[in-house]
Amino acid sequence: MQQDIYTIHDKKDSIATLLHIIESNMQNMQEKNITQYSIHAEVFGMIQGVGFRPFVATLAHVLHLHGFVYNQSGSTLIALHISTQKECKRESILLFYTALLLACKYTINPSTQDLSIIQKAHSILEHIHTPKQAFITSLHITIHTDTAHTQGFHILESSTTQHAIQAHIPLDTKVCESCLKDMRDENSRFYNYPFVACVNCGARYSILHQLPYDRKNTSMSDMALCIDCDKDYKNLANRRFHTEPLSCNNCPIKVEFYRYNHHEKHYDLDAIKTLAKALMQNNIVLFKGLGGFAYIANARSKETLQKIRSIKNRLHKPFVIMANMPTLRTISLLTPQLESLLTSKESPIVIVPKHPQYNLSDEVSSLQTIGVMIPYTAMLTLLFSYLPPDFAMIYTSANNKGEMIATTLHNLALDKIVDIAESLYILDYNREILNCIDDSILLGIDTTEIVEDHAFECGNELLEQNL
Repeated sequence: MQQDIYTIHDKKDSIATLLHIIESNMQNMQEKNITQYSIHAEVFGMIQGVGFRPFVATLAHVLHLHGFVYNQSGSTLIALHISTQKECKRESILLFYTALLLACKYTINPSTQDLSIIQKAHSILEHIHTPKQAFITSLHITIHTDTAHTQGFHILESSTTQHAIQAHIPLDTKVCESCLKDMRDENSRFYNYPFVACVNCGARYSILHQLPYDRKNTSMSDMALCIDCDKDYKNLANRRFHTEPLSCNNCPIKVEFYRYNHHEKHYDLDAIKTLAKALMQNNIVLFKGLGGFAYIANARSKETLQKIRSIKNRLHKPFVIMANMPTLRTISLLTPQLESLLTSKESPIVIVPKHPQYNLSDEVSSLQTIGVMIPYTAMLTLLFSYLPPDFAMIYTSANNKGEMIATTLHNLALDKIVDIAESLYILDYNREILNCIDDSILLGIDTTEIVEDHAFECGNELLEQNL
């Protein structure tokens, strides 16, 4: 039997009302001598690929609640098992839903009687990993008296129900500081590993074949986890718990670097070190980034940039500069606000005035402004660690105007670039890009009004699909 009891569909809905209705229905079940039932919550919003299920499981574990959570095509279902024959405090149920909404950026306007439960929920959230990118747009509560009960709380296999959906697509985001720390730790299996990721960062939409967001539905479905990664993936207390793009030096995504039309290849870390040398020697590199191929080159080499303009038939349009923050401060005028934008999880391109001491090639931009960005992936961060501290490079998509961003070498007409073949190098890896990604562009000249031109994550709009 299923009984609909409440739906939150916008932020005007009161959590106090939700908690009151849940508590009233629990009392009603007891009065009817129904000793076992389940409270189901179907949750909508940005909840897949952001660590939402691991968070739900951890929260339930902390509160000693039983049940399960799993992804559906356009939502996530949470079931809490209630048994009046066993200890199951009402407060734990209320704390669970309060903490859930608080962690997922649901605005709460508490009444006086809510304050105690909200304070306790905040206290719980201080001690567990919360899904930083998650947000809830709606939540539908039902009570079921025919759900089989299990001990503990489990993340179940995702449902593959066939129906049309509207869902928020999980977004690719900049590598987080915790993962960068792991990448720099000589004792870590992620040391100098260019694809380090966790529940808070890394590839999402770019490797997603279809929802639900599970490893089997990504381009990493055939990549087996090593013993240590498998342990992390299954460890409720680990920030890589159910991190779908998880891999490390023991089960790596393979990188290769080679000169166009040459047979000699360099692999993995040696590939990145050799790439750095090629850039310092003013060569052009066709670089496979997070969401597609790009040309990268030394921004101080006029001849190299002229070659790229010829390849792309891009005679005047400015190039974007990628560099570490200290270098960007010497070539552009940055405010604390703009630096905060550059280091945000979206890691956008920001268009700012040139610095009076600007010293890059005139081929970069003939304007008084320049587009700048920081290295936003683990691989790019690793690359810059092998370049001089003041190195600045251009980063421009390898497609021509009007074409889709190339996600494979087959998408690129390499036979048309014979003029630069001897100075062209290629950096590739064996994880397939399923969805191209463009970069956000923010106009930062007037920091009181920042305008977004187009999204870094192509999937940040609602996706309508028929699965």
